Amino acid sequence: MDAVDRNILRTLNRSTTPHAVSIYMTTHRDTQREREDRIRLKNHLRYVEHTLDDMGCPRYDTARIIQPIGALLDERPFWQCLADGLALFLGTEGMRFFRTPIRFDDFVHIADRYHITPLIPLVHREGQFHILALSKNKVRLFRANQYEAHEVTLIHAPKNMQDALRYDDPEKQYQFHTRTPPRPGGRHAVSHGHGVGIDDEKTNIERYLHRVDKGIQSVLPDDVHEPLVLACAEPIQAIYAEVNSYPGLVETHVNGNPDTLNAQTLWSRAWPLVEPLWTARQREAVERYQNAAGTKPTSNEIGTITSKAVQGEVETLFVPARERIWGTLTTDGSQAIVHEAREAGDQDLLNLAAVETLKHDGTVFCLERDLVPGDGPAAALFRC
Repeated sequence: MDAVDRNILRTLNRSTTPHAVSIYMTTHRDTQREREDRIRLKNHLRYVEHTLDDMGCPRYDTARIIQPIGALLDERPFWQCLADGLALFLGTEGMRFFRTPIRFDDFVHIADRYHITPLIPLVHREGQFHILALSKNKVRLFRANQYEAHEVTLIHAPKNMQDALRYDDPEKQYQFHTRTPPRPGGRHAVSHGHGVGIDDEKTNIERYLHRVDKGIQSVLPDDVHEPLVLACAEPIQAIYAEVNSYPGLVETHVNGNPDTLNAQTLWSRAWPLVEPLWTARQREAVERYQNAAGTKPTSNEIGTITSKAVQGEVETLFVPARERIWGTLTTDGSQAIVHEAREAGDQDLLNLAAVETLKHDGTVFCLERDLVPGDGPAAALFRC
């Protein structure tokens, strides 16, 4: 699968191509269904070509836009490494694609900006968390969401306990680790300068975990307290809980040595610990919207919501995951006009509201239709 983050969505949103093509389709991990997926993409490609012609797109630009898909159709390794969904973004500047753990309803969107709403759950701040897989032999950090986890490159954290302690004062290292030659028939003797055995080992682990805690701070967000799930054996968990300085550390942890566990396995064990927290935050956001009547401005009217989003006035937005509402925005962005059916020059106003809310650092909840609060197609809580 291909990692998607907020920066990627911002980059897609900044595209100024007059013919931005977005293709979403469900795909299959089973290679036996590879031919089926190829055929569906070919059908989407033909639709894109015909639609661009109808829109008056120059033939030269149309050829440039669709050429990368033609090449992709012949790339066998790509089709053998699919996930549950595929999102493709085409323009005269090239193509980007993302194999995702989300299944999409197949559709093609062509407008003056890319359609990114279906990808929002992958970068939803309220659904983000981290997994710290920790042992004496290895330190790994994963950025995760409600679908998957990807390992993060750590620059400032030690690779393992030996790596952490080698930077200590040489004399202190000597006190903790001096070995004397083995006695005949005996074992190595270890000299300790501050007590013996268990106490020294615990002190070493504490120093190691202090360095881990400090080393991951540059990766963890400092403006929000995303959950951090620890995956480690019991003794390390207890010590890390003492030295931890990150406010989002989850009390329960994934128990056992994580060294042989891959990203997907770690995610499958960590997500059940985070899901109740995510569900609670989503519920709290809905309650904030419902309780805002009379104290903060809200709306369920998509025209108002879209124009306010463009002006940077939407604090929290709730949109349905699988719906589109067609319309246009006035030149000054002060008014959105909704159409019952798509007309020439229209764009999806739900998508526009979502990308503009993210652009202005608002929060977007992409939910099932029956979970969107209020009695409209979307809901928004505005900034005062």
